[in-house]
Amino acid sequence: MSRIRPADVGLPNSVRVDKAGASAGFTDLHVTIDAPDLACPGCGRTMTGHGSYAKRMAHVVGETPCTLTVKVKRLRCKRCGTTQSADVPFASVVSPTITDALEEHVIDLLRRRQTITEVAHACNVSHDTVRLVINSVHIKKPALPCILLTDEIHAMSYRESDTGKQVCVFWACAYDGATGYLIDVIEGRDADDMDQWFKQFGADERRCVSFF
Repeated sequence: MSRIRPADVGLPNSVRVDKAGASAGFTDLHVTIDAPDLACPGCGRTMTGHGSYAKRMAHVVGETPCTLTVKVKRLRCKRCGTTQSADVPFASVVSPTITDALEEHVIDLLRRRQTITEVAHACNVSHDTVRLVINSVHIKKPALPCILLTDEIHAMSYRESDTGKQVCVFWACAYDGATGYLIDVIEGRDADDMDQWFKQFGADERRCVSFF
């Protein structure tokens, strides 16, 4: 079997793919980060290799979720004894347990109007991880489309500590009806929640919507 290139599995060239799982879907990948020696943040002396550790991360190759076992290099300064681990260049800023490729895949599935439960199942991650990605979508105020669709998603469930009652929390989603892309996620679905969301748009922006 020929050696797998990092680009074949959606990883940067600074990564070496050591081993793939038995299946053709890359359900289990073992990779090593080829990190250079770094300057010590304390004294400035060059830090050298000081062993490594294995880190498990959720990843996706194409549409197939997989598990990465990442060999991360440890570094140590011989002068002052400071230690640190090499950076994982493909880790998501949302959660260090998933890759940025998987984060993008979660957002893509949400844009296809899949629910949190469906996305969590498709990506083999927890509901909480999907919610973290959803919250990261709130980067800037969205633009209202010509065709505006709204729907609700089941965001979370919990039991009240005093009564034991099961409570289901729903959020509203806004979509571009022409493309199906997710525009924004509103934390709530009541009239007050929607009112607050629409208040961020001026009258001229609201006039862009022809169909709701």
